[in-house]
Amino acid sequence: MQLVTIGVDPDLHGAISIFDHHRALVSVVDTPITEEGKIEPADISSLLRDWIRNNQVKIFLEHGNPGRHNGAKSIAVTNEIYGVWRGLATAYGIELVSVLPYAWKGRFGLNTDQINVQQDKITTRLKKTKREQVNDIHMQVLVGTTYQQSKEAARLKAIELFPNWLKQLEHKGNHGRAEAILIGWYGVRKYDKRIG
Repeated sequence: MQLVTIGVDPDLHGAISIFDHHRALVSVVDTPITEEGKIEPADISSLLRDWIRNNQVKIFLEHGNPGRHNGAKSIAVTNEIYGVWRGLATAYGIELVSVLPYAWKGRFGLNTDQINVQQDKITTRLKKTKREQVNDIHMQVLVGTTYQQSKEAARLKAIELFPNWLKQLEHKGNHGRAEAILIGWYGVRKYDKRIG
């Protein structure tokens, strides 16, 4: 059995990332939802069944307190998705680790008190990697920290760490994919002593 790490950003605009036993990012998919904009537990279950075949799986699932930017509906949907993942992990006997946003964001310098300092460094490094592709992405240094700026900082950090996944992260709306990747990578780094 080989360890597969799954990172989950649990909201309707969230995503799921998969890291194989070599610690390589092998997949990132948007949260499966219906045409009516509701979570599709059967699709998540199907994806999970495919990933757990002959593998030991560990899921890192973001679980945080809703912020002032979240409305009641958004909070309810996020809690529903969180519950679906907890239920599926229990049903399949998979270890699930709840990750507070402050923990994984802090690991990558993305907490509100860290973003302004890190943003210049991220943008500078991005311009050095895959210059011709990255120049097509709107690069702006964030001033102040808002909810959307935090999402953009996560997207830029994911591109910095995984430049080969630029195509899947090139639009600002891909922040859910970026956060799922970073949550998964946080899990890989936290529990794999070879990379610290």
